Amino acid sequence: MDVKGIISGVNPYLNPKATGAEGRDATDQAAKTGAQQAAATGDVVTISDAAKLQALATREATRSPDVRRDKVDEVKQKIQSGQYKPDSRKIAEGIVKSDLGMVVGKG
Repeated sequence: MDVKGIISGVNPYLNPKATGAEGRDATDQAAKTGAQQAAATGDVVTISDAAKLQALATREATRSPDVRRDKVDEVKQKIQSGQYKPDSRKIAEGIVKSDLGMVVGKG
């Protein structure tokens, strides 16, 4: 690989939590700067479909909340009203399956 120039400008990877317009603007600006330099030097980068899909998944994951507030509120309401009836057998089965998965390396 022969890289004839170094891309300058904004690096969108410095802040992986960048979201919204400023994140897109930084990425767009970096792409434009990189494209201009590549055109001037003849450098070309090809990104696979798998890498594009991974980037999209990563971007969406960083945008989504860590807690699903609607589910938490629903369970809280059920607990307060006495309607929450957890199935202890299912809980125990899940714990055992999880522990077994860790033991055999599937966890």
